[in-house]
This record gives sequence, C-alpha cells and structure tokens, in this order.
Amino acid sequence: MSTARDKITGEVIEEVYVDIDKAADRLTRIVEELMDVSLIEEKKLHVEPRHVDPQPLCEDAREEMKNRGFQNQIDIEITDRTPTLNVDPGRFYDLLVILLDNACTYSEASSPVLIRFQSEPAESPWR
Repeated sequence: MSTARDKITGEVIEEVYVDIDKAADRLTRIVEELMDVSLIEEKKLHVEPRHVDPQPLCEDAREEMKNRGFQNQIDIEITDRTPTLNVDPGRFYDLLVILLDNACTYSEASSPVLIRFQSEPAESPWR
C-alpha cells in the first residue's frame, strides 16, 4: 500500500526546500528590519554617511532582486549624472532593496521597474 509520501517526487521535494529557504530569508529580513526600527526608536542607529556613486549600489540591488527570483526588468537611469550621494552605503543599499522588493512584489512580472536619480533645484527637494 503506497502512501502520499511515496508519491512525492524529488522535484517536488526540491521545490519545497526552495520555498522554505525563501521564507526563512524573508523572516530574517523582517527580524533585521525590526531590529533597525528598535535602534531608530532608541536613537542608537549607527550611520556612516560618505560620498558614494549610486550606480554600483543600484546595480547590486538589481542583482539582489534577480537572486530573489523576481523576473521584472529593472532599469537604472541617472539623469544629470549625480556625481556622488552623501549616504551610508549599507543603509542606502538596504533602502533600495526594500523599494525594489515592493515594486517587484506588487507588480506583474512583465512590468519593468525604473530606478531614476535626477537633480532637483535646492528650493524644492520633494516632488
């Protein structure tokens, strides 16, 4: 007499392992984000701003989305070629990943995603 377990193929088991791995990664990211929120609330978040080129950080974040299995085309457009940004590169990268993850999660896989940097006049920093 065969059981349901006997009917599970190696391919199905592999898919289950991949799903478990992805879920564990998501849980890890949530815990890390909660820890950061706690540090922000306690005013203990360590930030080390420095001048960095945004292009490599954007490319790394785009690669992370591919590693997470998203199929969206992610384009990077840096207009007015901002030479550098004064940011903490690790924190800025984390922010890019969160924004891209949301964009890819809540759009169709065929929808392109655009990361755009452009200079704004000093008197109107928000659009």
